[in-house]
Amino acid sequence: MSSSSTSREFCPKPTNVVSVPRITADMFGGPAPPPSAAELKAQESEAALTVQKVVVGAILLYLSPFAIDAVKKLV
Repeated sequence: MSSSSTSREFCPKPTNVVSVPRITADMFGGPAPPPSAAELKAQESEAALTVQKVVVGAILLYLSPFAIDAVKKLV
């Protein structure tokens, strides 16, 4: 047997479908169907809102010591 035929035995045929290992497919029922356009839009808006919340929280945490000092000076 030549080396080229041996390498062909171990190389799977290329496909456009993502292959899932057998144990994973058996354990979890295979890959999930792709999300619909509405689900993608909802996920993107939720992700954007999460990023906005993190940025606002970071800004508030950065400014909180200055706010505490300002309140202490007033009292």
